[in-house]
Amino acid sequence: MANSLSFLLWPSLIFLLLLLPIASSSDGDGIALLSLKSFLTNVGDHLSSWTNDSDPCDENKKWEGIVCYNGVVTGVHLRWLNISGRIDVNSLSHLPLLRSISIVGNTFPGNIPDMNMLKGLKSLYLSHNFFNGTIPVFMFENLTHLKKLWLSDNFLTGTIPSSIGKMTVLMELHLENNQFDGNLPDQPVTSLKYFNVSNNLLRGLIPKHFRKFGEEAFVGNPGLCGPPFVDRPCPKPFFYSEDDDDDRSGTTDDPYFQRKAIAIMVLVSTIFAIFAGMMVIKRRKIDEDFRDFDHHYDETVQSRSSHKWKNQRDPYYSMDRRRTGRRKGSMRIGSSSRSWSSSSDLVIVNREKGVFAMSDLMKAAAEVIGSGGLGSVYKAVLGNESTSTAVVVKRMRNVNMLGKEEFDLEVRRISELCHPNLVTPLAYLYRREEKLLVFNYIDKGSLLYLLHGDRGPDHDALDGRKRLRIIEGIVDGMAYLHRELADLAVPHGNLKSNNVLLHTDEYVPMLIDYGYTPLISTELAEHAMFAYRSPEYLRIGKVTAKSDVYCLGIIVLEILTGKFPSQYLCSGKGGTDLVEWMNSAGMEGMEADLIDPEIIKGIDSTMKGTIVRLLRVASTFTDPNPNRRPHMKDAKRKIKEAMEEPLVTIELFGRHGSTRDGKQLRD
Repeated sequence: MANSLSFLLWPSLIFLLLLLPIASSSDGDGIALLSLKSFLTNVGDHLSSWTNDSDPCDENKKWEGIVCYNGVVTGVHLRWLNISGRIDVNSLSHLPLLRSISIVGNTFPGNIPDMNMLKGLKSLYLSHNFFNGTIPVFMFENLTHLKKLWLSDNFLTGTIPSSIGKMTVLMELHLENNQFDGNLPDQPVTSLKYFNVSNNLLRGLIPKHFRKFGEEAFVGNPGLCGPPFVDRPCPKPFFYSEDDDDDRSGTTDDPYFQRKAIAIMVLVSTIFAIFAGMMVIKRRKIDEDFRDFDHHYDETVQSRSSHKWKNQRDPYYSMDRRRTGRRKGSMRIGSSSRSWSSSSDLVIVNREKGVFAMSDLMKAAAEVIGSGGLGSVYKAVLGNESTSTAVVVKRMRNVNMLGKEEFDLEVRRISELCHPNLVTPLAYLYRREEKLLVFNYIDKGSLLYLLHGDRGPDHDALDGRKRLRIIEGIVDGMAYLHRELADLAVPHGNLKSNNVLLHTDEYVPMLIDYGYTPLISTELAEHAMFAYRSPEYLRIGKVTAKSDVYCLGIIVLEILTGKFPSQYLCSGKGGTDLVEWMNSAGMEGMEADLIDPEIIKGIDSTMKGTIVRLLRVASTFTDPNPNRRPHMKDAKRKIKEAMEEPLVTIELFGRHGSTRDGKQLRD
């Protein structure tokens, strides 16, 4: 009888034992998720349901973004919540039945977290974030159960890791809209049903196993060649066999490729040598070689410590070290391609400098003072020595978005703006191929040159108080533009320090190159305008009024730190990443260490406090998420408040002169 009862009790006991790990796993899952939450930032109220006194899988009070099955967490889905911080994989590893992770549409920065610990993962969605850097080769070696991998719309670089080939059940792979380079992986993934690497920097022959996904999977990679592209064949090596078409990978390890590369390099070197010789001869005959400002500055900004800048005052000055004097009378506006006839119609839109004609500009002594993405800039002196007037002529190329009437309306609209911190056009000339815009000449030069190039008295006079006044003038002008040009997607579009001129000994900032977005194509804007390097444009290809706020934040950081921003450079090489530098200092409470050493000795604790507050305010303007940036009018208010707040020492130093984290600010 006892044996019979024992036999009957065994099934019940086994059932209870099976329930125990499920009950305890729910508690363990909650602890793991709360640990994950502690690494996240900007969560707001989104994860308010994640609490110690609740169950993540409770049907009556389920945790937001958590997917459960039979009382166990199987998925973490935190989509489009603008959450940032760090994905702590160690916390996730304590979710034994975790099968899917989705953090699409957030603002997670840095490298992609190493998910190799999560061997049971089947779906990983990391698209539409700010992940950057390269992906290690071993990243996906242990994720042999992964079926869906979405890494699109980030800022990932380097080659696509070969470990993708080890994911034998992978069905979907999204890598589009990143900055991957190199060749596509040679190892086939036979299980793939969807594949997309469009809009990257990939190159070489498309491997045969990827061709079935069609041309749309590879568009936006100018370096890729071969099928499925019909009109983009790969160049054949010198010793070529038809059998090579399907097997040649196009990598640099291919001996045929190496021979061809060597031959091409020899040919290019020969052509370059001939061209260089011609340029030297031409320079000796005519000394009109003015180097492009942005390109030269990219090369020279990193060598400031070993090079003494020439002390020359000139707006948009090219900083060509070989230029030793100004050449007047030898340059004519329109001498480089087709000449403007003196009978061309110069339209006066502002009579501040009186009325002058195209013939006056043609006869004027002129000199190139800059060149950029939108065209060349000349200084022209009208009249004789006793009644001379200096103007600036901007010769714009590829500005063909509008007909003559629409162009006239846009230029007149800009000319009618009236603000002490704006330079407005005096006249224009319209031709189909190119246009001229004429402006007042501003004597002191560009802010960029005085900050980073000039090492003379003008630079020395750029003390803390002048820099604050410059910031105030810039934001006043920007707020005015955003009010008067509110219908434009981005009212300025090109705010940076070489587009801020300084006037008189008071260093009054004057904004230039604004309101051009209706005049130029998107392709030209991407090349020439700083707003088109904002995080949102790099991420989703869209600029807004908040893109101007981002540009304002960069220039304020530049003025106060004295550092040249790497954000100005298309290559990203050189200068200082002011956004990252400021974020790092802010986390340590060490913003005061960022203040330009050239002004730190001449300011008292009150001004130091003002500058620190301005650094913090400017940092909010550069938030990668435009929705978290203020509107321009609010940006102006925040800057004014930072400058006018009287109780600086209480906020920054407390009663005993220490910062909020207890660290002493250095004088």
